[in-house]
Amino acid sequence: VQLLPLITWADYLCYLPFFPQLVAGPNVRAKDFIPQIRQSPLRVTREVFGMGVFLILIGLFKKAVISDYISLNFVDRIFDEPLLYSGFECLMGIYGYALQIYCDFSGSSDMAIGIALLLGFSFPTNFDAHYNSATITDLWPRWHISLSTWLHAYLHIPLVGNRHSRIHHYF
Repeated sequence: VQLLPLITWADYLCYLPFFPQLVAGPNVRAKDFIPQIRQSPLRVTREVFGMGVFLILIGLFKKAVISDYISLNFVDRIFDEPLLYSGFECLMGIYGYALQIYCDFSGSSDMAIGIALLLGFSFPTNFDAHYNSATITDLWPRWHISLSTWLHAYLHIPLVGNRHSRIHHYF
């Protein structure tokens, strides 16, 4: 799909404030976002408003309650002094860290998606039950989906895609 340059500075200046969500995701491409800016009028129904508030509250709970609590009261203690704990406790610390990372990223994404919904914009889902994956190759596409698609589009295809010579691949 060929993306045409933005016609007005207003579209560009409307897209720029959404860059802070790029840090935690979901990473929304301009080609997906700009058409939403051009919608007239932006509508927020009761269902969309309710879903936005729900996602913000769930994200806040994941981030501020689960992730921070696990970090401060469990994971950090084990990783600071691992020799004070048994092997089982260290293993639980590793699992706790996996849960902490998930809740931190997923909570940020949920809040970004919820805030966007309240403003009348739709962002893609960023996590798809990745811990239910049977293999590591199944986990990665379901973990931080927008980052995976960005890496594929802007790193994998330009660097490894079959459109270049061997010299370009080696470079």
